[in-house]
Amino acid sequence: MQPALLLLLTLSSATSLAAEFEGVLEMRILPDPTAKSGTGGTVRILVGKGGMRSEVAAQTGTKAFTMVSLVRASEPTTTYTLDDANKSYQKFDNAAGAEKAGAGPPRLKRLGTEKLLGRTVQHVLLTSASKGKEEELWLDTTLVPPARFISAFERDGGDDWWSALKAAGLEGIPLKMVFRSTAPGSKQTAVEATSVQPKHLPDSTFAIPAGYTEAKGPLGAP
Repeated sequence: MQPALLLLLTLSSATSLAAEFEGVLEMRILPDPTAKSGTGGTVRILVGKGGMRSEVAAQTGTKAFTMVSLVRASEPTTTYTLDDANKSYQKFDNAAGAEKAGAGPPRLKRLGTEKLLGRTVQHVLLTSASKGKEEELWLDTTLVPPARFISAFERDGGDDWWSALKAAGLEGIPLKMVFRSTAPGSKQTAVEATSVQPKHLPDSTFAIPAGYTEAKGPLGAP
């Protein structure tokens, strides 16, 4: 699972009238029900004044993996991916991905208003013909994380999905997402919130652990 996908869970907007969200989102990864094997697991997203942190524990077939990513308020255009086994980290430039944006924003279609976890959400479909993919989002527009982290969501480049949402007045945190290709018969992956917990998080939540060193090779390499 790509870090950019994980950080998509925490959208933000500088112009929204909603208060900035601080707290913890617990989510689950749901594989395609028609697939014999797929990715299942959990995602924990922590959002605070000091940064954002995503913690993934997932299973792909018989292989289990974990991933921790950080975006710190002091460096909002940089994502850190931690390797606890080797006590190391890697740095990724979010701004570089945004500069490589391709054919402009995807097409947005509103699918109505629904309820998730007792909260009102806006159901939308984003279709990117340039990349041959679709994303369904169920957005809670009352939950808005800090605007300074927007660039973290654009690291993937190519699809300016955030501009499409902003133009439609739909800035907010998605409580559910479904990702799939537009090719016939393609499988999909879903991520769905199981709880939303507003709470204060200390800046230490978003710090690189003491003793970790920067790695230049592939993540997890000795």
